[in-house]
Amino acid sequence: MGNVTTTNDYSPALTAGDFSCAITAGDRSHATTTGDYSDAFTAGYYARATTAGNFSNTTATGDYAHALTAGDDAHATTAGRLAHALTAGDDAHATTAGSYSHALTAGDYAHATTAGSCAHALTAGARAKTSASGENSIAAAFGANSYARAANGGFLVLAQYDEYTVVAVKTAQVGKDGIKPDTWYSLGPMGEFIEAEVE
Repeated sequence: MGNVTTTNDYSPALTAGDFSCAITAGDRSHATTTGDYSDAFTAGYYARATTAGNFSNTTATGDYAHALTAGDDAHATTAGRLAHALTAGDDAHATTAGSYSHALTAGDYAHATTAGSCAHALTAGARAKTSASGENSIAAAFGANSYARAANGGFLVLAQYDEYTVVAVKTAQVGKDGIKPDTWYSLGPMGEFIEAEVE
């Protein structure tokens, strides 16, 4: 249940107990938690944050910093340029704010969001949402009954299913052929892009 904090370069921080926090502030530092309800924070360049427990959060704010979560309901957030966020659990979300930073989720009902230019958002689970608001970005949702939206000039990629079988993968550029910016889309029964009401 204790906290671990490091401020020196190359310093790792590790916690294994529930309700624990790991914080690093130095360059190339690592923060790792394996218990439930644990948090990992990094602020330095080349810093990585990893959580494996359920309900865990991880945040990396430095450039080239990566945030990874493997538990359900866990969230990964990065704010630096070229920093990536990855979640593997259901209902887990990944968010990036820097340019060239990517957000990836693999669980069902999980969401991926990017705000930087040339940053891509990808969801692989069913009923997931992916959003890319930066310039020259791609929002791709490969799970069944998923949704995507992107800024003007960006691209949407959605998969169409016949029960559990993929029958088509469709791509559209926002701003062309009636596809509106910052609008949620799904695929209709004929594989057409249709506007979707998303909560």
